[in-house]
Amino acid sequence: MSELYASCTPNSLPVEGRTPHGYQVNVLDERMEIADTFELPALEAFDADQAELTLTSAGYVPQGPWSAAGQGYMCQVARVDEL
Repeated sequence: MSELYASCTPNSLPVEGRTPHGYQVNVLDERMEIADTFELPALEAFDADQAELTLTSAGYVPQGPWSAAGQGYMCQVARVDEL
């Protein structure tokens, strides 16, 4: 099973605690290269449930909690077909 991570970052800097241009979820492979990208344009703040729903709909399963990483959040994920 390959080691994958999901990174959820804002598409712009927050203004008064809100992110006007939404978020983006990138799935990173073991070389930390982008394997998949998903846009979450309606999010004004990080929402772990919405990020996980997006990943699950695309065939990825979160393998742990999200943790703060720079301007965004990260968690380990696995492909459904590799479980």
